[in-house]
Amino acid sequence: MNRYFQEVIDAHQLISDVLGEHDASGDKRLQLLARFNPAFTMVAPNGAIFDHQRLVDFFEQQQGTRPGLTISLFDFILKSRYSVPQELLSAYMGLYGLIVLTVNIALSGYISSERRKAATIQEMYDCNVLRIKWNDLRVGKKISRDNVFRAARFYQDRPDKAQARFGSEGWYVNKFYDAPQSVMALLCHGKNFGWDRSLRDRLNVFYIWGISISFFSLLLYAVMMKATLNDGLFYVVFTLPLIRYILLQFLDNRKSRDRIEKVKDYIDKEISDIKIAGRFNNDDLNHKLRSIQDEVFSHRAMSPPVPNFIHLRMKKDNEAVYNDYFEENLRLMTFPES
Repeated sequence: MNRYFQEVIDAHQLISDVLGEHDASGDKRLQLLARFNPAFTMVAPNGAIFDHQRLVDFFEQQQGTRPGLTISLFDFILKSRYSVPQELLSAYMGLYGLIVLTVNIALSGYISSERRKAATIQEMYDCNVLRIKWNDLRVGKKISRDNVFRAARFYQDRPDKAQARFGSEGWYVNKFYDAPQSVMALLCHGKNFGWDRSLRDRLNVFYIWGISISFFSLLLYAVMMKATLNDGLFYVVFTLPLIRYILLQFLDNRKSRDRIEKVKDYIDKEISDIKIAGRFNNDDLNHKLRSIQDEVFSHRAMSPPVPNFIHLRMKKDNEAVYNDYFEENLRLMTFPES
C-alpha cells in the first residue's frame, strides 16, 4: 500500500472512531488532531471555512455523537508524486521511453554502418601487413584514402592519446622473428582473437555488475519508499527501452565472445599441428588464413565495441601475455631451410 494512501485510511479510521464511539479519555481524538498542522484550513460543503481551532472545537463537540458510524473508502487516485502532478509525470515517463526507443532505432543503422566501415579499414591494414589476399565478395570495396584520413583525424590531432592507445611499436609484433610470413600471420590472428577475448571477458563483468547494481538499487529504493507492486511496475515499464538496450548489448557481447572462442580454438589447433609436424603446406595455410580473416572481418563488423578505457587498462598485461605467446610458439616450431 502506498504510504500516502495508508495515511488517508488511518486518518479516516480515527475520524470514524472519534465520531462513532464515546471515547471518555479523548486519546483517539488527540491522535486525530495531532495529524493536522496548526496552519490547517478547510472549506466545508456549506462554504464555511474551518481553521485549526475550529476543527479542534468540532471534534470536541461531536465526539461520540454518531454511534456506529462507518467510513468506507473505495478508490484512490494519486494526483501528485514528489511535487509533480501524476498525469504530468506519466507523460514525461512515456515521452522518455519513446525518445529512448526512437534514438535506438535511429542510431542502430548508423552504428552498424560505422562499425562495418571501421572493420573494412582494419581489414585493409591486416591484408597489407599480413600479406593476405583481399576478398571482394565478403568485404566489398576498400575505403578511399580520404575517408581513412578523416577517420584517423581524432588520433592524428591527439598524439598523446594515440601513443597511449596504440603505442610506438607495431600492432601485432614489436620485434623481428625468423619465421615464414604465413606462420607469423597465423600467430598474429591468434593474438588478435585472444586479445579481444580478454577485453570481452572484462566487458562482460562490467555488464553483470551494472545490471546487478541497477536491480538492487531499484529494489532498495522501493523498500525505503515502501513502494507497492504497482509503483515498481510503473518505473519498470517506462525504463524498459533502456533495460532492453543494456540486455541486448550484454547478449551481443556474449555471442561475440563465443564466436571468438570458436575461431581461437581453430587457430590454436593449426599452430599445434605445425609444431607437431614440423612442417606445413604454404598454399594450404594461406587459404586457411583467408578464411580466418573472413571471420575476423565478420566479428569486427557485427560485435559491439569495447570501451577504450578497458583496452587501456588491459594493454600492458595483454602485451606481456602475447609477447610470450609468440616466443613460446616459435620456440617449439622448426622450419626447413629455405
